[in-house]
Amino acid sequence: MRQKSQQEDLMIRYLLGDLTEEEQTQIEERFLADKQYFEHLCSVEDALIDDYAQRNLTEYEHRKVEGLLLSSPRQAREIEFVQDIIKYVSNNPIEEIDERDAGQLKPANKSRSLLALPHIRSLGSAVALAVILILIIASVCIVIWNLALQKKIGQLVAMQAGLEERHEELRQQLNKQDDSREAIVKELESERRKREQLEEELSTLQESRPLISTNNIATLNLKTASFTRGEGKLRVVHINPRVTQFQIRINLDKVGDYKSYSAVIKTFEGREIWSKDQIKPGQVNLARLVFTLPADILENHDYILTLKGQTGAESIVEIGDYPFRIKR
Repeated sequence: MRQKSQQEDLMIRYLLGDLTEEEQTQIEERFLADKQYFEHLCSVEDALIDDYAQRNLTEYEHRKVEGLLLSSPRQAREIEFVQDIIKYVSNNPIEEIDERDAGQLKPANKSRSLLALPHIRSLGSAVALAVILILIIASVCIVIWNLALQKKIGQLVAMQAGLEERHEELRQQLNKQDDSREAIVKELESERRKREQLEEELSTLQESRPLISTNNIATLNLKTASFTRGEGKLRVVHINPRVTQFQIRINLDKVGDYKSYSAVIKTFEGREIWSKDQIKPGQVNLARLVFTLPADILENHDYILTLKGQTGAESIVEIGDYPFRIKR
């Protein structure tokens, strides 16, 4: 048995089906693009079949080739015919082969006899036998090549079907996720609107009752949206004699706009009655300002509450004014 190069060994492993799928793909891409490489592969295949017919292969290689060549009755008859020819040539000298001996060679099937007998009878020599052998090997090579291509095509079709199925599953999963996400967004938006509506109604109710007396405290509920810049309406607050403290609560429209606040109460003539700086939202409710002052400093008079916000170290912004009247 002749020595094989590394490339021929790789081709034989490909023909026997011993390569990985990636290595098979590389060889197939190469012989489809390189005609010389394809011809070399066919010659290796011819030599492999020749070694099989002469039983020069290892036991493993013999079983592999036999499994490929004898996969159908027609291929089995072709191999049997080749082996008979080789056995006949090896047992009889070339000069003893005549037309009578050639006529005794029975081909494996009708198509083979139509191809072989005219050459044997006309040439009567080993040349005719060599030509027949080459043609048989070529036909077997084509059959093996066709089987390999059909196997590869089947694998590609199965792979494509699997990819299409996976693509459809992913598309359905994405559609479900989109529907679920859209439903959650709508629910959150609905809850946000309900909360804003409730807060607005609560603030309106609190502002609609200018004075709430609990024991000795009078409370005035406001919101920053009520402050104007000199255009607010005058509101009247009644304080009875039992009230000792006057508490102002301001609901903030937005949290975090200012670091701290300052408030000042003046008469309409500009006389300051009360002021306080560095007012911060309460710890319990960060959206509310609460400050308390003695009720006795407020007389039957008209007042203006001015609210300012501090954004930085020295940046102070006037939020607005709120006019009110005290009646005892």
